[in-house]
Amino acid sequence: MVRKRSRYIICRFCLLGITMALGIEEPVDAIDLRQYQWKNSLLMVFVPSVIDIRYQKLAEELESQMHEVIDRDLLVFHVFDIGQSRVGQTVISEPTVKGLQKRFSIIPGQFIVVLVGKDGGEKYRRE
Repeated sequence: MVRKRSRYIICRFCLLGITMALGIEEPVDAIDLRQYQWKNSLLMVFVPSVIDIRYQKLAEELESQMHEVIDRDLLVFHVFDIGQSRVGQTVISEPTVKGLQKRFSIIPGQFIVVLVGKDGGEKYRRE
């Protein structure tokens, strides 16, 4: 029993080391959007999956305008029904994805973009 537990702990530390070396972060279990109030505008991109052509076009557009994104203190949340959701380089956990979908009244399978202003209010929504 002790030996099994030791192996588990060693494996967990090895996995953590590999994750840190690769720059992959552990999923965030909860995001309090109030932490961004008065600091950042938020672009919430809700999409079925990363292979959705609408998402790919939007991602290309955002990439080409990265300077403007940075100038406007805009954080982009990539929220997928299928796949690894992220805000910046931080992975968002499945429970957090569900919480964001509920908070913004998103039905899984929809492609919706929501802009949240620095005051925390929803400024724009587009399907």
